[in-house]
Amino acid sequence: MAKVAMGLALALGLTSFILSQESPTYYLNLREPIYFVVDPSFSTGCDGDTDVCVKKRLDVFRAGLDDWFKHFPKRFRPKTIIVFSPEEMPLRAVNFPISLQIKENGCVLGVPPTKYFGCYLTDSGSPRIIFNDPGQITTPTSAHEFGHALGLNHRDTYSIMSWGKGNKVLPIDMNDLCNLHQECPPHDETWCEGTFYDSCRCPSESFEASEESKRVCE
Repeated sequence: MAKVAMGLALALGLTSFILSQESPTYYLNLREPIYFVVDPSFSTGCDGDTDVCVKKRLDVFRAGLDDWFKHFPKRFRPKTIIVFSPEEMPLRAVNFPISLQIKENGCVLGVPPTKYFGCYLTDSGSPRIIFNDPGQITTPTSAHEFGHALGLNHRDTYSIMSWGKGNKVLPIDMNDLCNLHQECPPHDETWCEGTFYDSCRCPSESFEASEESKRVCE
C-alpha cells in the first residue's frame, strides 16, 4: 500500500502532496551532482518565446533549490544541474534524476481527492516534481517539494516543510536535512561559517563565558 503524507499549505490553501510506495526511496547524495530533467510539459501555457518562458520558470525553481543550499559554506555547497534530456547526463551519475513536470490535475490526490499546488511522486518508479499549473511554480513550493526529494517529511512547527507556517528554509529544516544526510558539512562549518551563523552553537570562549551567553542561549 502506498504511504501518503500531505503537505505545505500557503494562504491560498493546500499546496503539496508526497506519495511514495514501499519500494526503496531515492536517496540523494549531497556530495554528488543532483540532476533535474525538464519534461516537455514544462512549457505548458507559454506564450511567445517558449525558451524564455521556460527559463523564467526554471529560474524560480532554482531559487527554491538555492533556498536550501545557500546556507552551506560555498566549498560544501551541493551541485544541482538542470538538463532537458537524460542523454545530457553522465552514464554513471550517482543520483537518480528528478523529472520536472507541469500536469493539470497531476496533483489531485488522496481520499477524498484534493487538489494541491505541487507534489513529489515516486509511485511510477521514477521520482518527479509536478506543478499543477504554471502559476503554481513558486520559490516556496519548489523548496518544499525539493525538501521531500531530499527525504524530509512534513512538520507541524514553523518550517518550509510545514502546513502554511513558513515560506523559506529555516535552521530547523537544515537540522532535519543534516540529521538525515551524513554528507552534510561538518557541524562547525554549517553553524560557524554558513548563513545560519549561531553564536550559541559556535561561541567564542569570551562569548561562552559572558553573561550575554547565559541570557541568550539558555
